[in-house]
Amino acid sequence: MKQPKRNYLLLALALWVSQAPATPAPGPAASIVGSVTDTNGNVIPNARVTYQPARQPEAGDRFGAAPPAGLRNGEVEADAIGAFRIENLRPATYLLCAAADESKYLPSCDWGNATRVNLSQASTATQNLTLKEGVRIIISINDPNHLLPQTPQGLWTPPKLTVGAMLGTAAYHGAGEPVTDATGRSYEMLVPPNSDLTLWIYSSDVTLADAHGMPLRQPADGVGLRTRLGDDLHFAFTATGISGSAPNAH
Repeated sequence: MKQPKRNYLLLALALWVSQAPATPAPGPAASIVGSVTDTNGNVIPNARVTYQPARQPEAGDRFGAAPPAGLRNGEVEADAIGAFRIENLRPATYLLCAAADESKYLPSCDWGNATRVNLSQASTATQNLTLKEGVRIIISINDPNHLLPQTPQGLWTPPKLTVGAMLGTAAYHGAGEPVTDATGRSYEMLVPPNSDLTLWIYSSDVTLADAHGMPLRQPADGVGLRTRLGDDLHFAFTATGISGSAPNAH
C-alpha cells in the first residue's frame, strides 16, 4: 500500500531536477597576449604580469559586486623579448598590472590604475603594457641617541616612524622597509617623474627636525617637492627626542 506513494515522490523529484536551471558550463577558453615595454618602446624582458577579474558595476555600491564564481587570478612572466601570454581564461573583464625586476621602473599599478581587458568566449585579446621610469627618493633619519628600535617591528606592533608620499590628492604610498644601522634609518621610494608630491614623515613616539634643525610639526608638516626624470632626491632628518618631553614636541 505504501509503494505508490514512494513512486509519486520519486517522480516529483525527477520532474523538479529536470526543470531546475542548470549551471552554465564554461565556454571556450580565452587568452590575453601582449608585450611589456618602456615609454620609448624598448622591451622589458622577464617582466611580471598579474591578472585578476574585475568587480562588476552595481548600483549603489562604488566598489561594485564581486566577480562571478569560477574566475581565477594569477601571474605570468614575460619572455626575453617582453612578450607574455595568459591562457585558459573564462570570458570576463580582467585587470592587468606589470612590474619589472629592474628597480628603475615603476610598477604600473602602484601610482595608477590597472589596465582593463574585456574577454569574450574563445577570443584572444591583445593588450600591451608600458612601464615608466621613476625617480628615486632617499630619506635618511639620523638617530644619534638611538631613539628608534634597531630591529624590525612585529606585524601587530605600531610603527615608531611612518614614511611615505602622496601624489596630489591620491592615496598615500608608504615607503618600504628601511635599512637600519647604528646611525639611524634609510628609506627609499620610487615615485612618478615630473610630478608634484608631498613627502610625509610622521611619528607619535619621537620628535624630528629637518636638515636645518627646524622641528617638524606632527602630523601637520609635509614636504612639498617636484620630481624630474633623472634627478634623484635626498632628504635628511634627525630624531631629536621623545614626543611629549622634548622642547620641539607638538
